[in-house]
Formats: sequence, structure tokens, C-alpha cells
Amino acid sequence: MLRYYRLILKILLILFIFMGFRFAYNSHYDSLLKDIRINFKNIDIYFVSETMVKKKLISDLGILKGEKINNVNLHKIERVLKSIPWVDDAQAYLDLNSNLFIDLLQKEAVVRIKTKTGESYYVDKKMNKFELSEHFTPRVIIAYGDIKDRDLFYIKDIYDFIAKYDFLSKQIVGIDIRDNYYILSVRHGGYNIELGMINNRDELSNRLDKLNIFYKNIISDKEFYTNVNLGYKDRIICTKKKNIR
Repeated sequence: MLRYYRLILKILLILFIFMGFRFAYNSHYDSLLKDIRINFKNIDIYFVSETMVKKKLISDLGILKGEKINNVNLHKIERVLKSIPWVDDAQAYLDLNSNLFIDLLQKEAVVRIKTKTGESYYVDKKMNKFELSEHFTPRVIIAYGDIKDRDLFYIKDIYDFIAKYDFLSKQIVGIDIRDNYYILSVRHGGYNIELGMINNRDELSNRLDKLNIFYKNIISDKEFYTNVNLGYKDRIICTKKKNIR
């Protein structure tokens, strides 16, 4: 008999726990959305604002504070936010207090492309293209000229090399491409750096190594030059400014 009562108590306890969970579940999903909180994962990237995100949720999904939690579809929210051109990733979740949290990762522009046909866009570290923004202009290298899709591989190699050195990141501001001939422009000094005609990535790597040599060994005299040519094998050709001996 005692065993029988214990069995009944266990069944009642399980039913009580189940009903408690069911009540909590129904109470949560019948409640109203209290707040929408957005966490921007990037630092110093401002393509997307909190206002822009909330307007997107209202216009595409009709979601705003006061909405029933049962009508909040997290997968749809993530999909809609990922459709924003400058959003790389979005994660949405609800807490037990009926608040909607959104973790937003924005795309990071590393180079701005300006083609001779007038097309202009950004590329990220993987050379994925995305459009310009009216709200934010990041300070990045500008590559311009006769740019084809194949040039993006070379542009990436140049960016990756420059990004390794703080002094190069501050000095190199532009990449001028003319029929596969590459010229770097600098922030200070008034001279150009010719990488020359680039036919393959190994060739480009060799030229970039010479760029590093130039800045390590000739940097004290850089103000004396109008042009630095790295396109010759095993040589760095520097053209002096007029009246400089």
C-alpha cells in the first residue's frame, strides 16, 4: 500500500511540474513585448543605427514594443536584418522578461573600389562587395581605375600586407590600377610608389617585400623623391625631386 501511495505522489508531482511549466510557457507567450535592445558587436562602425533596425522590424514584420510575444518570430527577424546591405550577421533571442535582444555584426569595409566606369562599392576582408552608405564613410584605402574582378585578389594581397604594419596602414591611402599596372599613393611625402605590371601573386609578393625594404632603409630620405619604382628585378629605383643632390 505504501508503495502505491508513493507512486501516486510521484505522478502528482510530475503533473504539477508539467502544469507549472505549461503555465509559465503560456504566460510568457501571451505576454507583450516590453523592449527591443540592440547590441552592436563592432567597434567604430556606424553603417547601421538602432533607429534603422527598429524601422526595418516595423516595416517588414510589424514588430514593435507592445507586440504579442507569440507573434515574434526570431528566425524571420534574423533573416530580415541580414538583408540589410551592411549587416554581416544577426542573432535574435527573447528573455523571460519579454525583452527582445538582437546581436548585430556589421560588415567591415577594408577597401573602397572606384572603377573607371563610375561604379563604387566597398569590399570586406574576404573581398565580398557591398554598397556605399549615406550614413557612414569609413577611412579605408581607395582602389581606383581599370579594376576587373581578377584585380580583387591582388588588392586583397596588398591590403593584407599593409595591414600587418602600422606605419604602412597610416601611409598608404590609394591603389591606382591602369591596365594591370599598380601604383600606390601615400598620405605624406608627395611621391608615388610603382609596383609595376603585376602578372601573378608571387610577383606581387616580391614587390611588396621591396616596399617593406624601402620604408625600413630609405625612409629618412623619402621627402627627396617624387617616385619610387619597385617593378625592376632586385632593384628599387628612386627618382629625386628637382634641385635635390
